[in-house]
Amino acid sequence: MADCGIIGGKYRLQRLLGSGGTAEVYLAWDIRLQKYWAVKKIRKAPGNQRMLERETELLGWLDHPALPRIVDRTEDCDAVYLVMDFIEGETLEHLLKREGPQEGVRIWEWARELAEVLDYLHTRQPPVLYRDLKPANILLQKEGRLKLVDLGIASADGRPAEGWGTRGYAAPEQLRGNPDCRSDIYCLGVTLYRMAAGKLPGRHPVKRIPGMSGKLSKILWKCMEHQKEKRFYSSRELLNSLEKCRENSFRRNRALSKRRKWALSAASILLVCAIGAVNGRLEQKEKEETYRQWIERAERTVDQEEKEKLIRQAILLRPDHMEGYLMLVESFKADESFSTEEEKLILALVEAGGSKLKEQAEYADLAFQVGKLYWYYYSYGKEEWSEAGIASDNELTRMKAAVPWFEAAVKAQGGSVQRKMAGIYREVGSFYRDLAVRVREGTEEGQYLSFWKNMNVLLNEVRQDNGLPETARLEFYRMCVRAAASYQRELLSEGVTDGELLVFRLETTEAAGAVNPSTERGRALRDEIIEEVKIIGKETFYGR
Repeated sequence: MADCGIIGGKYRLQRLLGSGGTAEVYLAWDIRLQKYWAVKKIRKAPGNQRMLERETELLGWLDHPALPRIVDRTEDCDAVYLVMDFIEGETLEHLLKREGPQEGVRIWEWARELAEVLDYLHTRQPPVLYRDLKPANILLQKEGRLKLVDLGIASADGRPAEGWGTRGYAAPEQLRGNPDCRSDIYCLGVTLYRMAAGKLPGRHPVKRIPGMSGKLSKILWKCMEHQKEKRFYSSRELLNSLEKCRENSFRRNRALSKRRKWALSAASILLVCAIGAVNGRLEQKEKEETYRQWIERAERTVDQEEKEKLIRQAILLRPDHMEGYLMLVESFKADESFSTEEEKLILALVEAGGSKLKEQAEYADLAFQVGKLYWYYYSYGKEEWSEAGIASDNELTRMKAAVPWFEAAVKAQGGSVQRKMAGIYREVGSFYRDLAVRVREGTEEGQYLSFWKNMNVLLNEVRQDNGLPETARLEFYRMCVRAAASYQRELLSEGVTDGELLVFRLETTEAAGAVNPSTERGRALRDEIIEEVKIIGKETFYGR
């Protein structure tokens, strides 16, 4: 390690975050970028080199919100250091020690999130086995999402890998040296069993876990079958089973009162739909009158929590009425943040609306508005940009999540007056979503020109959209500036001229300068954009 605890000339190690058999993780301060990173120190030893190379390689080409990123690598005579995103939160191991066994609501949510990331890993080419899923390797972030850490013994399917996993969690065939994707499913089952029961299955496991539905218990037991042929064949099959059982899984759990009163999870909404038994006693006219009363009260109230409660009630009473959904989307914009809990709510309500909702011509407009809700307001991930100019975790996640909704707006029956604009958003989001893969495959050529044209259209759209809050507008302008700088060489090679790039920067700077920020965050964003345009302009036109 360098003098004063500085490695790589710019990372100051501040404190130990955790340690394992071969590595230690430190909180580090980047003295150049003025931000925190997590630095994994791996001691140089004959048995560690291959593990290090594999983890670096895997994290270099994997791209999922539940997986960490490696942003830099450096070394000295004693160790190799992997610089990664610093993620605030606590491990499930620590949470279990602090709170004890968790309720069925959280177990179901975690099962779905973990199955989703395993499905992502297992469907790579070649498939990736995580091989060490356990509470100590799962981080619960502040916003409630899970993140897997420590891919030290992960491997692409079929490749040899050091390490056997952790006894008590590893599947029998993994301990024999013959793991496959079903081995990760076994680890998932054991992990969730321990989080629910407070202990490992052992010789005398509890068949019916308190507070959990029988169906969810059966799913965990199927994950933990000793014969892998009896387990779920894939993570996708596991996800499908979780979806089918979610209503029953939540029927016995009311612990959501600890969260915001309006923040109901997807499965809870389906439980609330049991109100249908009451609805059946109401005549159609009475339903319509009650629905209209709740909508009108929601329009009049200034209390945001009460407003959203009334809208929810109205939607559950008449799930085929589009008005309530559009009001809810607008309500979510009020605090300029679309949270993960609000996401679960809107997804559950749309699902409750079913085909009657999606077959309406107005569904295209709803899908477009939900897409914009994700694009500009979704609160998930890191805000920092890499030095290469790639979008931040939060912006990438926003765009990726928005793409399916814009796709739905384009394809919805009856179309939408916003069909063309939905297509533009979809193409820009798809560009960012797919670029890393295209670059690795060498198939990105020809993508930059259409991206450039679409960004120009979006720039004009945002400049004219007075409904967007200042922070969302300025974040988009910043993305424009950095996209033009990051992809300048590719844009020039595909026919964009220096003059066009200059005009684009000037228009973006003008748009940012026209914003009169009322917050410190807005003023900082505006000044950052103007300063970056100056720097980029000097480097581009005078430094070549």
